[in-house]
Amino acid sequence: MNALRLYLRYLGVSCRGQMQYRASFVMLTLGQFLMTGLEFVGVWVLFTRFGQIQGWTLPEVALFYGIINMAFALSDATSRGFDILPTWSRAGNSTASCCARAAPCCSWPARN
Repeated sequence: MNALRLYLRYLGVSCRGQMQYRASFVMLTLGQFLMTGLEFVGVWVLFTRFGQIQGWTLPEVALFYGIINMAFALSDATSRGFDILPTWSRAGNSTASCCARAAPCCSWPARN
């Protein structure tokens, strides 16, 4: 339970740190929405041109597209930092986090 509380505290610190630079936060958020929208416009253009693609309709593909985008966003938000774990452990930095008082699952994302 302490690890979860520590993770939530790291999450709060990260959000407060990002809100220190509000213009950067707004531009990053708008960029994410713009890129997602442009990707979906590309899918929409394909379906307006071909109608169905191997039996798939636009609403079906849109549902899958939304589910996959939400899954990636949630995994990125909750497991941030684990993508660098192999490089970090090869460099010998993982020993310090395993011996620290905090759980390793909390100290790896906090590295950023």
